[in-house]
Amino acid sequence: MKPLLLSVAILLSLFAQAQNWCPPGAQWTYSHYGFDFSGKTDLTYEKDTIINSQLYKMLVEHTTAIYPYTVNWMDTSYTFERNDTVFSLVDGVDYPIYFFSAAIGDTLSIRALGSCDSIIKWVVDSVAVSNINGENLRYYHAELAMPDIEINPQTLQVMERFGSINNFVVPSILCLLDDGSSYRLRCYTDSTLGQYRVDTTVTCEYLYNSIDNLDGLQGIKLYPNPATNQLNISIDGHTITKYQVMDYPGKVVIDNQL
Repeated sequence: MKPLLLSVAILLSLFAQAQNWCPPGAQWTYSHYGFDFSGKTDLTYEKDTIINSQLYKMLVEHTTAIYPYTVNWMDTSYTFERNDTVFSLVDGVDYPIYFFSAAIGDTLSIRALGSCDSIIKWVVDSVAVSNINGENLRYYHAELAMPDIEINPQTLQVMERFGSINNFVVPSILCLLDDGSSYRLRCYTDSTLGQYRVDTTVTCEYLYNSIDNLDGLQGIKLYPNPATNQLNISIDGHTITKYQVMDYPGKVVIDNQL
């Protein structure tokens, strides 16, 4: 009986450690900006699955946007954690994406996407512990260590348990000239932590639907062009009550109501 009890204890210990990343009920909601649309992306931990003898957390992505036109698509990501490092399966290779034991001064290497398809280096400049819904979670911030490469984002902001704050779960690190996507984490929830709203400026489920359909709209005026300190916008037959100004590749820099 003793060897059996020891085996059970080891399994329970491994299971408890595995819950730190992507525990049951894990779900992420992002504001999602593309070159020509704005919407939201929901990511849900669906199940565990084995690929090439490795056990992965299968995450199902659903993106919805209705501004300026309807966009709906689904995708799947596969991640796992080992020794406080989270890996993602990309093109058949496991790449590290998070380093929860990172210390100040550590250099982190993360694969970029798009035309910058290479390994990008970052240096951790701060670490902290934050109490989120009663749980102490580690946080680190890292700055780009390769200043000659123009990529988005320029910094990494990562919290233990739910990963990147200023990017997607599988970091979308892109050249600034790429027609790619930009993400901002709104909400994270799982069965033990509960819900945590990272971005309190917008509700978890808000969809950019102030203008449901631009087709058929007439009399859209933007002036002067080019503008410096002031830009006037009008739409014949409509009253503008809310507006957002976004930079490229889609970060909201002004979010206001009239």
